[in-house]
This record gives sequence, C-alpha cells and structure tokens, in this order.
Amino acid sequence: MIDIQPNQNLDSPTFRKINVSSTQQPLQDRIQELTQAKEFIELYVSVINHDIYAPIKFINIIGDNLNPKRYTKPELLENFLLIINSTKRLELLCSNLLELLNTNNNVTPSFTKINLYQLIQSIQEFFAVGFIAKEIRFINKIQSDLEIITIENHLSIIITNLISNALRFTQNGEICIESSADHNQTLLIISDTGKGIQSEIKEQLNRKNFKIQHKNAIKYRSYGFGYNLIFKLLSQIQADIHINNNRPQGTSVTLKLPNNL
Repeated sequence: MIDIQPNQNLDSPTFRKINVSSTQQPLQDRIQELTQAKEFIELYVSVINHDIYAPIKFINIIGDNLNPKRYTKPELLENFLLIINSTKRLELLCSNLLELLNTNNNVTPSFTKINLYQLIQSIQEFFAVGFIAKEIRFINKIQSDLEIITIENHLSIIITNLISNALRFTQNGEICIESSADHNQTLLIISDTGKGIQSEIKEQLNRKNFKIQHKNAIKYRSYGFGYNLIFKLLSQIQADIHINNNRPQGTSVTLKLPNNL
C-alpha cells in the first residue's frame, strides 16, 4: 500500500512512477490473458466451422447414397474407404483439440526415450486406409533402432499432422520419411510428391508467424489448425521445423529434434 502524506504532491514524478508501476502491470497481464483467450476461442470456432462440420457433412452425404442398387461394388468400396478416411480426420482432430486443451491448462508431460521407427509405424497404420484410397505409397526409412528422448505424445501429434497435410495434397504419389542423426540433434524429413505449399504460406510458416484466425479461416481452411498446434508443441520439446519445396514437386518438411535434454 502507498502511504500518501497530507502535503504530498500527487503530480510529482516520484508518485507518478510508483502509481503507474503498481496499477498498470496487473492490467497489462489481464489484457494479455483476455487476448490469449480470444485467440483460443477464435481458433476453436474456425475448427468447428471447417474441420469438423465438413467431414461430418461429407460422411452423411455418402451414407445417404450407399444404395447397392445405384452403385457397383467397386464404387461402394470406394465410398466406404472415403467414409473411413473422413472419420480418421475427425479422430485426428479430436486428438488435436485435446492436446491443445492440455497445452493451455499448463499440464506438464514427461520426457521419455522412444523408438522413432516404431512411432512412425503406428502413425502409418493410422493412415493406412487414406493411403489406399488415394493410391499413395508410404516409405518409412527410419533406422529401426533410432531412439531419442522427447515427449512422445507431442512428437506423435506433430508428425501425424505433417503426414495428414502430405496426404491431403498428394494423389497417386508417395510420402517418405527419413532421418539423420549426430551427437547434437536428429533430423526427420517428411517429403511428398503432392502439389506443394504456396510460397506466401511457406514463408510465413518458416518465420513461425502463421496463425489461422477466424476471419481468415476460409482462406486457409485446407491447412486446418495443425500448424498452430505444431508450433505450440515444438517449443515444448525444444525442436524446430523448416519447410522446403520438394523436387520436382511437392513439399519437404524437416524436423530438428534435440538428442539430449
């Protein structure tokens, strides 16, 4: 509490300095909290509008038309694969939302030693139907004994989102993941032969200032909110990311993971 004497000049520099420091900081902290809350709400609104509603509507449309009298068996099988692929997208989205809630609730996960090859294998199985439906060959070139210390769930969500993006923009091609390691870091390179990322968006991603707000969610809806979550999780596992063009076409994403934490 500030003790004000009867004859003290309230306009003096000394009093103004004390008064501002004692009142402005809590206000600034509160403004920052409200700004973060607003961004969080906008992010969820954009997800609901485009990443949840669209797959559910798509599943309902296909389900209403699964009539054996109207479609041949190959067409029914194709529609069935599309339904499974859409439900996988929703499953991934739910995992993303839960992970995002955890990062905002200050949940502190633990670092453990994991096998990268086995992690990639499990993610490959998750997308198996999508690879079949889009005729994509997935190549896992990770060494079978490669291990690092990290937060497994965070890294799994990051890689799953990157492979999901590659799957979304690739047709009749391939997605490959390979690695290289030294004493300081492990590099994971995820490359695809899809249509690639626009130069403008790629530059924003590499500057780490790509953020999907509600107002531009329609423009960037094909990217979902995966990169927003990826950036959050990368900072927690002390990793980095860089996006390049793949040659002759597609995208190559490099994850830089520390070996010793």
